[in-house]
Amino acid sequence: MMNRVTMIMAVCAMMMGFAACDNASYLSANMQEIESNQEASEGVLTLSSDGKKFEIAHSPEWITVNLADSVLSYNIVANDTHEVRSDSIVVTCGGMSLCIPVTQNVKATYLKVDQESVSFEKEGGSQTVAIDTDGGNITTEVTGDITASVEGKTLSISAAANDGGSKSGEVTVKCDEFSAKVKVTVKGSMCARCKGTGKIKCPACGGSGSQFVSSGGECGPIGCNRCGGRLVMRGGGPRGVDLYSDGTGRINCPDCKGAGR
Repeated sequence: MMNRVTMIMAVCAMMMGFAACDNASYLSANMQEIESNQEASEGVLTLSSDGKKFEIAHSPEWITVNLADSVLSYNIVANDTHEVRSDSIVVTCGGMSLCIPVTQNVKATYLKVDQESVSFEKEGGSQTVAIDTDGGNITTEVTGDITASVEGKTLSISAAANDGGSKSGEVTVKCDEFSAKVKVTVKGSMCARCKGTGKIKCPACGGSGSQFVSSGGECGPIGCNRCGGRLVMRGGGPRGVDLYSDGTGRINCPDCKGAGR
């Protein structure tokens, strides 16, 4: 009698062991979520587990899913509902389940941003701009020494500290056929107009330091008095000889008052 009970218990233990062998300790995929635009699309993701068999527990009716060992392929039909569709693909393996969220956007009918320009101090930093659109496939294009990213309906713009002259750039936000631009300015440590020199070209003489005049039958160049030229009286005769020294051709920058910053 005891031998029979022992045998039954051993068989049960073996069966439990076989069942336990199929228990998985982890289940993951190389994609955490799937997002597609309004058009039909397809893709492939790879599953990973120490369990034995992958199975599809759930998939939306607008997605066709196929499993080949650890490779999951999917086909998403075009979204003609005019509403964003959200659901999940659920995979099971060895007693574990994995939920992969799927979002299919609609084609945008409008796109707006709440700020058309942003400005940073010379220290740089980050700022956000709100995006208003009924589409979901939002992308960005950036010009200039700045970076931009989109999370949901929020545009984040970042600029590094600027030790040079002021800089400018632009972020173009796109959603399907619509776009909106955000102009970006980063102030600099040096004056942008004079590039830190504190001087600009004299507007009176164009930087030459002298001006050409014609008066009383006499004509010729004279020193530009705007940028430091002056009249020097020399020589004999009733009038002497008029000598005009040239100016520097440069004046203090009016933006920084000659400070260069």
